[in-house]
Amino acid sequence: MNSVLLSQSLFFQLPSFPSNEGVVTEGVVSVINFEDFAEKDCLLLVVHDSLFVLAGIKEKHDKVKCWQGELIYVPDKWAPLDVVFLYFLPAVPFNLGQVFGALAKCFSPGARVVISHPQGREVLEKQRQQYPDVITSDLPEKSILTEVAAENCFELTNHVDEPGLYLAALKFVGAS
Repeated sequence: MNSVLLSQSLFFQLPSFPSNEGVVTEGVVSVINFEDFAEKDCLLLVVHDSLFVLAGIKEKHDKVKCWQGELIYVPDKWAPLDVVFLYFLPAVPFNLGQVFGALAKCFSPGARVVISHPQGREVLEKQRQQYPDVITSDLPEKSILTEVAAENCFELTNHVDEPGLYLAALKFVGAS
């Protein structure tokens, strides 16, 4: 069974992008709406720091596994993971190296990471001014993302950094 982890409110704020099967495929990055995943035959694990948010998900989608806590502390019982979607990386209270290091320990070979922010850097800066306690970092520049990814056995396969969209897809090239 494939395992998928969603983190940081992906399921509420992520827009659906058209795709044939609604999956990430080589050379094409398709970001999935949470509702599309909830009905698939896969282990879907949602990580969030809010019990209220997780209870709402569990009420609507009983098969979805939920864990309250931080992304880098997800228990090993859900490994290996095949895909991780990080919606709001600048709100994750860990640096990029810590995030990739933790993911590398629980990934299956060839697993993917999709980092997205559908409103891009401009809106992120406005959000930082409005919520300085929540927005603790920036969206990574391509060069930094590539460097930190390589240090943790990931390869950047796609990167879009436009005013209205930030999207990065990475492939795990190490062995778990």
